[in-house]
Amino acid sequence: MQERLTDDLPEPLPGSYVDDNLRNTYSDRLFKAWLLDDSPVIIYVLIEHKNGMCLSLTV
Repeated sequence: MQERLTDDLPEPLPGSYVDDNLRNTYSDRLFKAWLLDDSPVIIYVLIEHKNGMCLSLTV
């Protein structure tokens, strides 16, 4: 997919599709980008995160 996108930075869009009950462990972001043929495309990113310290992920 990357080779079909322009080099322009994606534009952040407002909105979220994560249910209120899941917001403690999930975040999401929407972006608008452009394909080389000038067609718009929406990119959705879903991020799972943990609250608190995870001992297996120590730095």
